[in-house]
Amino acid sequence: MDKKDVGKRIKAARALFHKRHGIKLTQQLLAEKTGISRSYIGDIESGRTYPTFVTIKAISNACGVPVSFFMEDNPGYIKSSEAQGYEYKNTAEEDCIPSPDSRSSLKTIPILGLIRAGEPISACQNIVGYEYIPYDMAKGGEYFGLKVMGDSMNNSRIFDGDTVLVRRQDEVENGEIAVVMVDSENATIKKFYKTDSVITLVPDSSNKDHQPRFFDITKIDIKVLGKVVKVIISL
Repeated sequence: MDKKDVGKRIKAARALFHKRHGIKLTQQLLAEKTGISRSYIGDIESGRTYPTFVTIKAISNACGVPVSFFMEDNPGYIKSSEAQGYEYKNTAEEDCIPSPDSRSSLKTIPILGLIRAGEPISACQNIVGYEYIPYDMAKGGEYFGLKVMGDSMNNSRIFDGDTVLVRRQDEVENGEIAVVMVDSENATIKKFYKTDSVITLVPDSSNKDHQPRFFDITKIDIKVLGKVVKVIISL
């Protein structure tokens, strides 16, 4: 695939993000989300330079499309008048496996089974996939991913079907979004608050059916599994 085609597909990915979220993903906003300079993104989109795999991975995460969205002969592409010429349809397609050279700067983390952004459900520890994060990030602790169900955190832009990247830790600050185990068998994702012997798990949702839940830790076991540090959007 030539450099100009890669640039066109990045523009298409930004347009798809706008279509889904109603937020215009400008080059500047994409730069802020990825840590890549706006001028470098401009050079890629104009076909002046070819991005590395690490750059493509960062852009794919920010735009909410798999890496394969940017690859040649991608069956997930169909011609359309929308999204600047492309519309992504294949939501089940797996990401392309990075080359050995690109893997040297990335760390593989497991994506575990479903966790509900709503009422707690039984924690599922089966591995359903893998994600790649920069080694510089991985130095900050142990990470894992979890697939999300439900809409109780949609105001925090955590949607049904998304994957949350979690840093494993047993304590979080009040107001941080945490993965919490309730009564040793049920896991949920919520904003976490603790005062004396009471833990409050607070949803952040446009759905008013979701309400805060209060737990007396002298009567029920509550364990923080980790802090949500990133959301990987699913189309």
